[in-house]
Amino acid sequence: MIGRMVRGRFAAMSRGDTAAVLRLFADDACFHYGGRHALAGAYCGRREISQWFARAWGLFRIEFEVHDVVVAGPPWNTRVATRFSALVTAADGRRFLNHGMQYARIRWGRVREDHIYPDTQLVAEALEHATGIPAGAPHGAPRPV
Repeated sequence: MIGRMVRGRFAAMSRGDTAAVLRLFADDACFHYGGRHALAGAYCGRREISQWFARAWGLFRIEFEVHDVVVAGPPWNTRVATRFSALVTAADGRRFLNHGMQYARIRWGRVREDHIYPDTQLVAEALEHATGIPAGAPHGAPRPV
């Protein structure tokens, strides 16, 4: 059941429906996106997480392919590991293929924490292409974790 839900939410994000994913986050959830670039960092609370999704989907069209979902634990401490590929398309049509992993903790159907581990160098390159801001620029620094 959880595996089907995870696959369904990745499919929703591929359609641009990030609201379907955001509804699953607990009010005090934390979302962690790996790397040293403008999207990297820890985002806690639904508002910050929603802003992260709006920014990422404002810059790119992202289509996911889920390769594997592993689920373990009881409903009050469910752990999910997802291996995925993301085809990321910039506004000018340039595409980047990123492979990543997700580790999430779910409690009674609500995401409590979500960690995304993409190819961070590729994310930095895509961001530099989309925004023109070099990954190492001070205003492109990651948020503290």
